[in-house]
Amino acid sequence: LLDVGAGDGAVTETLAEALGLRRRDVTALEVSATLRAKLARRRFRVADSLEEDQDSKKSLIKRREGSYDVVALLNVLDRCDDPVGL
Repeated sequence: LLDVGAGDGAVTETLAEALGLRRRDVTALEVSATLRAKLARRRFRVADSLEEDQDSKKSLIKRREGSYDVVALLNVLDRCDDPVGL
C-alpha cells in the first residue's frame, strides 16, 4: 500500500487493516513534518516524496520491483495545483 497524502495515518491504518497488511509493508507519503512524525509513531514507512531516498538501498520506489498493489490518493487530487500532472 502506498498512501499519498497520508495525513495522521488514521485512514492509512484502516486501509492497511482492511487489506491485511503489516505496517512495515505500508509506505505513507506526507509533506507535513508534524504529520510524518505521527505516521512514524504509528510505525509506517514514511517519506515526504518518492524521490526522498530514491538512490538509497532502502528506496521506497524500488520496493517490490518498483510497484505497489494499492495506491491511495484520498483528499489529494482536489488539493494539488496540477492533478493531471500528478
